[in-house]
Amino acid sequence: MDDYADRVAKQIEQYAQVTNMHELPASFHFWSHNYIRPGLLDVFGVETIPDFYLRGYRRAATASALKTKTILSLGCGDGWLEIEIAQRLLADGIKDFHIIGADISPSLLARFAEKITEARLDKWMKPVNLDLNASTLKGPWTMVMANHALHHFVELEHIFDYCLSTLEPSGLFVSNDMIGRNGHQRWAEAGLILRALWPLLSVEQKYHLQLQRYSEEFIDHDCSGEGFEGVRSQDVLPLLLERFYPVAFLGAGGFVDIMVDRGYGHGFDMKRTEHAALVRFVSDLNEMLLDADMVKPTIMFGYFALQDQPERCFKDRSARRSVRGDAPKWVAWHEGDDHS
Repeated sequence: MDDYADRVAKQIEQYAQVTNMHELPASFHFWSHNYIRPGLLDVFGVETIPDFYLRGYRRAATASALKTKTILSLGCGDGWLEIEIAQRLLADGIKDFHIIGADISPSLLARFAEKITEARLDKWMKPVNLDLNASTLKGPWTMVMANHALHHFVELEHIFDYCLSTLEPSGLFVSNDMIGRNGHQRWAEAGLILRALWPLLSVEQKYHLQLQRYSEEFIDHDCSGEGFEGVRSQDVLPLLLERFYPVAFLGAGGFVDIMVDRGYGHGFDMKRTEHAALVRFVSDLNEMLLDADMVKPTIMFGYFALQDQPERCFKDRSARRSVRGDAPKWVAWHEGDDHS
């Protein structure tokens, strides 16, 4: 319990000091626009994160038996996404909804509450300070959403069982989250590829901005050492599939996300032809190896239901195919590598 309390304190402190937690480098936006957006269009018919959740809500609300449709957001943070969802629904003339945003961070919830008041959304929204690993709220819910929050939770079984018991029969669990190896480390096969690609990077591209560290060789950093970053990310998808049926799913990432995310991604100047070409090459390679089932996705976009339905997925990347089992045989030749 002492360790848990210490991790909670560090997690809260981490996000209290971040003024713009959503800022991403240009290389990430290049990758997401050209390699994630096509999958979102194909599977969900949307191009943006807010539209991904709005489409899920509208799908769930269509058959809802509730007079006031309910949305629970797990780990809502500062509520930017939930506020946009509420504003978009109201702009479409939809007023029969209520959104509860639950989070453990008082500082983020304070920002959320201020935004709600500023936008005059108090009638439709409420922030709640709650440790979702131990506590719950009374349902039922038309939709439960989790936007990049599940990889911070320790008690995933407790949370998913709660969602299973409180969702309406026609309800959906909707999430965009991390599903790679714990601590956002790479599986052995992805690590091999990154080590092979690393010599192609410049000095600037080998500098990790968040860790403020230069890495001559690829270092597979475990982000779960403090706080809860990626603490059980590899369990998210298998545990969901034990309880829910995937009805729409997109898997992305693998190894390219390491190079274009907040850590190393700022080292790529996308206005420079050679930098953009390298990002495109690594992105294309990542796509080919995902399609060949030689690496597994590290990011998911998914709608999960209580009843079995046909699953729509991008190419052949179904939810169950995206779960990583044993290390692929092709990595076995690399003597001394960690095949876990």
